[in-house]
Amino acid sequence: MSEKNAVISTGGKQYLVQVGDIISIEKLASKVDGELTFTNELDGKGEVKAKVIEQVRTPKVSGRIFRNKTRSSRIPRGHRQSVTKVKIEAIG
Repeated sequence: MSEKNAVISTGGKQYLVQVGDIISIEKLASKVDGELTFTNELDGKGEVKAKVIEQVRTPKVSGRIFRNKTRSSRIPRGHRQSVTKVKIEAIG
């Protein structure tokens, strides 16, 4: 028996998912334990139901900007992306 696959689109990206998968997607304005519904991009008419597990921030990515011929030439920069972790519950 094969698993059902679905392709969902959110945040300008597409994800190949199966039932039970936990994926990290761009931050959505949804509460923890909230229900989400995506359309299945493979057939265009099916629905994919997901549950929000948590809202988290990724580890910090640090970098430096170098400006030539200035005293403060190395300027540190950091960034943490906010993501939403969801669990795929049903593909219909």
